[in-house]
Amino acid sequence: MDSSAEEQTAVFLEKNGLLEVEGVLDGTGRDAVARDASPETGRRLRGYREGDWQTALRGLTQQGHDADESDLFLEPAWFLNLSRVVDLVGSPVLYSVRSTDSPSMPDASFPMRAVGGAAGRRLEELSHPHSPLFGPIRHQPFREATELAESFVDTVSAERPRWDVIGLDKMDPTRPWYGALRAALRNRGWWVQEYYCYGNWYLPTDGVTFDRYMADRPSSLRNTVRRKTRQFLRQPGGRLAIYDSPRGLEEGISAYERVWNRSWKRPDPNFHVTAEWMRRCAERGWLRLGVAWLGGTPAAAQLWAVHRGTAYIHNLCFDEDLKAFSPGTILTARLMERVLDEDRVREVDYLIGDEPYKRKWMTHRRERWGLRAFNPRTPKGIVQGGWNIGGSWAKRRLRSLVPGKAG
Repeated sequence: MDSSAEEQTAVFLEKNGLLEVEGVLDGTGRDAVARDASPETGRRLRGYREGDWQTALRGLTQQGHDADESDLFLEPAWFLNLSRVVDLVGSPVLYSVRSTDSPSMPDASFPMRAVGGAAGRRLEELSHPHSPLFGPIRHQPFREATELAESFVDTVSAERPRWDVIGLDKMDPTRPWYGALRAALRNRGWWVQEYYCYGNWYLPTDGVTFDRYMADRPSSLRNTVRRKTRQFLRQPGGRLAIYDSPRGLEEGISAYERVWNRSWKRPDPNFHVTAEWMRRCAERGWLRLGVAWLGGTPAAAQLWAVHRGTAYIHNLCFDEDLKAFSPGTILTARLMERVLDEDRVREVDYLIGDEPYKRKWMTHRRERWGLRAFNPRTPKGIVQGGWNIGGSWAKRRLRSLVPGKAG
């Protein structure tokens, strides 16, 4: 970690009273809270707040993950990119859980950020507006979600001054660690509120070819793709390009930004985050950046990534002045052909949102949920919990008392 980043982190933590930790200092520069050995496995887990979070994250990029559950947005590389380039509200904090039978490698790590202010001392997930999913970085087979969640909650509960609120947003409620974290927080006396974040459309594709996939799409979509692709490629300089390596990537990044600024979307203040993520993905072979070109003019751009059998559709945009060519539709079809026939992915994930157009391309829907925990041992935790949990209850109660309309 460079000295400037380390100094800025120290200043923020000290200013907001986040430095003191009540626990066992184990001599490695980490603050530790130990738990008793598991009666089933004999493992003794220990939770840490890493003293040098950037170095720790860089080290984690070289370590293994649980291949059955690893997600692109739960990779150390994703969180490291956020910590490097995002103007975060708060300061990154990394918690790790280790066991006695593998002390050199964490069983799991929790990238968080410390936030101060009038609302109290808050510990929230490390994310930004384009983050579609949060959860722990897993390094060992995830057989003991309950123990790992309890170790993390024990560690943050022991810190002093106390946290008033813990926020864990955009999580998959079907993963074992979601229920384990909810239970661990409740069992340790936190007031826990669950809330809906957004819908997530996706497509199981294991073994499906592009031709078979298109045959199952609505006839209107098939006809549009066929007709508009032919029309587009007949235009002078009409071509569909996919950037998947560092070679020529800056041209693709520039085109993406240019289209974004000419689309219906607002200028992205975090574009530097997206650009840096494209570079990191290209270095690892994950990037699938599509651009529809009309001569020297980019008409549409889409950011996809392929990771461990899943194709993720990050963002898409098209030039409003060129929408008559349907460049976004034909570019989606070209990228879908690439990930199905060449990458042979098992799933395509449209990430954030329930926009109607996604139903034309996807077949399944799931949800992302969050947990917000309030500390009843602190005045601000009580106030925040009463306002959020009590307010939600009051709204539901009021609605139940309002007579329904006569049918």
